[in-house]
Amino acid sequence: MTGEPACRVVRYGDPEGFPVLYLHGFPGSHREAGLAEPWVGGLHLALYAIDRPGYGDSPGCPQLPLAGWPGFQKELADALGLTRYGVLAISGGAPYAYAQHHEADSRLAFTLILCGLPPVTGREDYRRLPFLMRFHAVLLRSVPNLVAAEANWIARRVRRDPGWLWRRVYRQVHDCDREVLTDPGIRSLLEDSWRVGLSHGGQGLIQDLVRYLSPWPYAGRPPGRSPLWIFHGREDRIVTPDRVLDFASRIRGAQVRLIENEGHFSLPLRQADDRWATLARELLRGSQVH
Repeated sequence: MTGEPACRVVRYGDPEGFPVLYLHGFPGSHREAGLAEPWVGGLHLALYAIDRPGYGDSPGCPQLPLAGWPGFQKELADALGLTRYGVLAISGGAPYAYAQHHEADSRLAFTLILCGLPPVTGREDYRRLPFLMRFHAVLLRSVPNLVAAEANWIARRVRRDPGWLWRRVYRQVHDCDREVLTDPGIRSLLEDSWRVGLSHGGQGLIQDLVRYLSPWPYAGRPPGRSPLWIFHGREDRIVTPDRVLDFASRIRGAQVRLIENEGHFSLPLRQADDRWATLARELLRGSQVH
């Protein structure tokens, strides 16, 4: 590393492998990247898992808009000494990956988004958000202190009993996701990621929510950007496929694949057919990073 990163970064996988910045979900922390540990090292990849501002030990940065993330990530790459890297974003990490891809510098080799949340770019996107997110957008404008109190209450609850959040998620998802979530190892690691991410309160939740709900000035993908792959489960009930397909259709050159019989958690975590190991090799080969 050539400097001190502006947020906490933990490396997983092969220390000498090709670097990939890992953007965790909502909520989450760097611990989430541990789910990839069984295969990422063998593929000669080094995952640099980021605790976004406000999560875990990373200081908050409430003044940073989504449009400012590319500059933030550029400074992070500089601090890590990365001359070329990829980005892997999961779920709530996706808006940041989309923003970075749009403004990418020449060092970005590829962007891979799994079960990702599309950003809001205007009124039509906003209208398609789930009711609870639109309701919180109203609260953030009118009574932000109430949202802050709610976020801190959630953080305290998760720290005491991360299973509380697991149970809420379990009730919302498709059976294919429930099959994955009941795996003891996966449940334990997810709960640990949530607990670590909210260990100092709910500021990460609030800052993510503000960025998710603030319109991002997106004008389509300019030519010459690095490859963008978007994979989404057809049975995803957390981020519905129609929103993803609509947003991706506006991005010139985006490669989108809907995966049958997969949901929000099963998509990245069911590895019986070695799907993601194969995909990782294709990413590296296709981006000519060797």
